[in-house]
Amino acid sequence: MTSVISHNSSQHSSPITIVLPQLPPTICGVGDYTFNLVTAWSNISEFNYLVVRGVDESKAQYPQLAVNQLECNKELFVSQLKKLAPQQLLIQYSGYGFHSLGCPVWLSKALTQWRKDNDGKLVIVFHELWHKSPWWNKHFLLQEGLHRWSIKRLASIADNIFTTTSDYVEWLKSFSPKASVKLLPVGSNVVPNQQRSHCARQSGIFVLFGMQGNRVNTLQQVQSEIKSLYNSRRLKKLLLIGGGNSEELEIAEKKLLEQILPRDSYCCIGIASSQIISTILSQAEFGISTQSWQSFTKSGTFMAYAAHGLNILSPYASKQSQKPFCWLTHPSELEQPSDFLNNALKERSRNLQLWYNNTCNWSVIAQEIKDAFTS
Repeated sequence: MTSVISHNSSQHSSPITIVLPQLPPTICGVGDYTFNLVTAWSNISEFNYLVVRGVDESKAQYPQLAVNQLECNKELFVSQLKKLAPQQLLIQYSGYGFHSLGCPVWLSKALTQWRKDNDGKLVIVFHELWHKSPWWNKHFLLQEGLHRWSIKRLASIADNIFTTTSDYVEWLKSFSPKASVKLLPVGSNVVPNQQRSHCARQSGIFVLFGMQGNRVNTLQQVQSEIKSLYNSRRLKKLLLIGGGNSEELEIAEKKLLEQILPRDSYCCIGIASSQIISTILSQAEFGISTQSWQSFTKSGTFMAYAAHGLNILSPYASKQSQKPFCWLTHPSELEQPSDFLNNALKERSRNLQLWYNNTCNWSVIAQEIKDAFTS
């Protein structure tokens, strides 16, 4: 990752204090989101960071950042806020990031106290709301009740709220009808190469990119379609990009691939640099996604495809759908290749990339959150 550049400006009278689970180099989706957000943010005097874990690692790699340990206790956090006296707070909320059971009640209690004592701005980005404990867990009802209570309290005291899926928007509005809740998609962690416009698309090259669990889920959903595309010679090579999560998933992915395709028609690239991934996404013909309308806005895979103008093969594609799903390609469309389809694919590629740049680019996301502090 590139370094965060400090920007000097008198536009804001005080620093923005960001509270989050962790920052790079520790692996964390919320941390990567924050890093990309701040990198895209311009005209800001200073950021302070309060993180749950990885303080020493972040300080070592990014000594220019003001990173401190977050006190995960109501009384201690209240004291910490009094000492820092922030007038602008940005909470990057992840239940499990702040509490082992996904119920950081201490956070909502401390912020409620801060709100009583201060007239500063509080902006919250809800990245994850519900814990995943099964209903037969003996603590399920307690956890569920505490989490909902905590979320409701946070929603009621925030000046502005952002979240990453349409379902989350509705849930938050149901908890706090008067709250200002806005959908804000995630951006792509893979920045397109500057020279990508010179790359020619390679016909028949399909990409499946992302975490291994998501790749396995995608293969399970579209295995018959992938097999059909290979048998019709429409798919020549499937490239799988991303690391492994567990031995169990490794076995499941390998078994699925062996059932779907001949060994020489797929390649497991594994973990790769952003530059290599960007080159692949710039040269492939299709990226495969099974993200639904309810979840695509927080899918880094979907956004990486769109950012590179890579046509997306999806079972949810429909010309009657809203943007951007009207620009996706259904596997059945590839059964009858035609000049009309080829021209349509070029237009879909342009529209996807334009939609991403206008909606999900990190500079757009940064401007939305910046405006929340000045509105």
